[in-house]
Amino acid sequence: MNDRLPTSATSQAKPSALPDAWIERLFSRFSAMYGSKFADLWRGTNIDHVKALWAEELGAYSPDEIKAGVDACRTRDWPPTLPEFLKLCRKPIDPERAFAEAVEQMARRESGADRWSHPAIYWAAVKVGAFDLKHETWRTMANRWREALDEQLAKGAWPEVPERREALPAPGKTTPDPEKAAEYLAKAGAATSKAKDDGLDWARKPSSQGAWNMVLQTATRDDRFKGIVEKAVKDGIATASGKLLKRYLCNDQWADCCAG
Repeated sequence: MNDRLPTSATSQAKPSALPDAWIERLFSRFSAMYGSKFADLWRGTNIDHVKALWAEELGAYSPDEIKAGVDACRTRDWPPTLPEFLKLCRKPIDPERAFAEAVEQMARRESGADRWSHPAIYWAAVKVGAFDLKHETWRTMANRWREALDEQLAKGAWPEVPERREALPAPGKTTPDPEKAAEYLAKAGAATSKAKDDGLDWARKPSSQGAWNMVLQTATRDDRFKGIVEKAVKDGIATASGKLLKRYLCNDQWADCCAG
């Protein structure tokens, strides 16, 4: 709104009411922009109650979002009501476009060049997983992605997107280099749960056919993976021919794989 409002591209939204001084500056700005149109909008109302409600509702919005709402008003002929202004501050996110952004930015994140339009998209991408974003399509991921994105958007406040850390090698279709595979297993082992500290949870709980293909490849020369494959077939997670029947979601939850 003006130079006195702090801004940050990934500011965490404030859950409490907006300070009175901010609301006063906001209403003063609208009054200067719209003149009597803005005054007429609140004619017959208790302006203190109006400001209190605006402060309460805007408390869940970041400075950048409020600034975006004010900027959007520059081309509007009429002042916004509170619901209209909230929509200008935080435009609805299209799930399919957000998915496309997640795929692109997760790939760019490997080089530290990722740029996110909204932190909720990043955190939804983290929950879904970079590997699945890279190897699955919108058609196969739509429901799962919408669920992850809706869960994040419902929070209303998000941590900032963290700086990129060194990523673990993602399973692929090529035969892994033994030294790189050993390095990957060592790093994966450090990140897995205490109950499974050998770094093979990703193999025991495959999240996609692509991940399972990696397990099958490695099983041809590593008895640990061979045992994982045999147990998965026995438990009905995969077929003996290599088709994944169930994929791991999270918190010990599994889902049937789509047919085809």
